[in-house]
Amino acid sequence: MLAQVAGKVPFTFAVDVPSTMMTDSLGEEFHTRFVYREHHNLVTCDKFVAIVPLITTYALLPDVNALVLGGNRHIFDLIHPHVVDACAQGRCVLLFDASPEGDPFIEKAYEALHLWLDQRSISKRSVLITTQNRVLAKAYKDRFGDGVSILSYDAYIKRMLLALSRNGTEFTSIFGFPKSRLSFCTQLDKKATFLSMNGTPRSNRIVAAAGMLKAGILDDAIWSMLGGSSNKMDPSEEGARQFRTIHGLNWITDQDIENLLHLTPRFIEIEDFANFQIADANELAIQLSIDVFERSFASIVTETEFSDGGVRRITEKSIKPLAAGHPFVILGNPSSLPLIRELGFVTFGDFINEEYDDISDVGLRLNAALSATQQLREIKMRNERKEIEAIGNVCLENISVASNLAKTNYENIYDRGLIAALEQLLVGGLVVGECSLQ
Repeated sequence: MLAQVAGKVPFTFAVDVPSTMMTDSLGEEFHTRFVYREHHNLVTCDKFVAIVPLITTYALLPDVNALVLGGNRHIFDLIHPHVVDACAQGRCVLLFDASPEGDPFIEKAYEALHLWLDQRSISKRSVLITTQNRVLAKAYKDRFGDGVSILSYDAYIKRMLLALSRNGTEFTSIFGFPKSRLSFCTQLDKKATFLSMNGTPRSNRIVAAAGMLKAGILDDAIWSMLGGSSNKMDPSEEGARQFRTIHGLNWITDQDIENLLHLTPRFIEIEDFANFQIADANELAIQLSIDVFERSFASIVTETEFSDGGVRRITEKSIKPLAAGHPFVILGNPSSLPLIRELGFVTFGDFINEEYDDISDVGLRLNAALSATQQLREIKMRNERKEIEAIGNVCLENISVASNLAKTNYENIYDRGLIAALEQLLVGGLVVGECSLQ
């Protein structure tokens, strides 16, 4: 607690935005400690937090414009001058909120931030960055030593967990179906084995899907790869080839990649083409297409990255199958499964080999993950009652966790972590004073 600060500490936005995804998602405990005020009411305030939204930490680079926020201007140029002054005077903690993304360590981006802070006499001790990447703080410290603080927060996951915790008509209005449809069905003969939904055709997803196509995994799968219609990028055959070559996945040939790309864009029947053209990405992130989960047995989650450990995060993509009653394999970053378990979910190590998640080498991890996928296919083919019931019990437990406990666990770990970090900076990094809120 902040004994030195009377009442709640004000927070505001350092640029002209109404909110950020993180502030929209923060739980009740945050709002018992902090209160929102318009930035112009804090010109003379002795202690406050000012939030700068970053779509990505790449936006700190000097040649990157804040397109979403302010057209052809850099994010630093959008920060209100009186907030900069307050930071220089030791009255303000500056929170760069990159919680919608989990970028790798970009040395030049932090050098640009340091330069901007030094030029304005702002202490690095008064700066906090939120990111989904759990290893970013260590990478920063290894390169720069002590400096700005970096903390983990996952805006999309928190938003998904908040939505899943709703009940009744509120849940239905968010997802378009009643909560009672979240279930596990043992009638496997009526189901496809796998569900694999891919939006943006990133190189790692193209290579993974090409490998699954070659192995026959996609023959019994409901899958999509949206290509240029994802409104983000067109499929890149060259990028996929480079990814395959760099990571030693030579069993996936150029022809395999070409075969996969000939099938894209590929839509699941229920997908609305126009929806992927124009819909807001923030809204798409919490869609849960229950129809296709009900029509399939297990999920193959192709995460945003497939890194060697330079990124450690999961996204809402890994939460959806847990909420929908699916066993799953994650084709993502190493050490993804512990992040799922810390929220209270149970993974499927009693049924498949989950050691793939411990492998840092990208090529070896993909091979091991695809072997685990084959194990799930064999389980469905055996269709042994006791085994399926045991998997179903785990799935039902995960549905229950997704419905409330995961949100609580997230807030106990990450919301409280953010509160503690801000309070430490307010006490240790700034002058002591009180704020008369208007």
